[in-house]
Amino acid sequence: MRNISNQQIIRVYRSIVRKANTELKFTNFEFFRTKLNTAFKQPCDDSVEKERKYQDALYLLNNNLGGTI
Repeated sequence: MRNISNQQIIRVYRSIVRKANTELKFTNFEFFRTKLNTAFKQPCDDSVEKERKYQDALYLLNNNLGGTI
């Protein structure tokens, strides 16, 4: 398990927002961004949970935003 920095999380968040802004066709961008903000603003006390959420974010980024495109 590696230690995830806040900079890495911010970088992934921005990448997801950028991709969603250009590629979303069937989902409202503002709705998607609101849900994404809610997910990213939830505090993570445990490093394992932080790692899992980071991996989930990478999955969204690499797999067509989880099928919402």
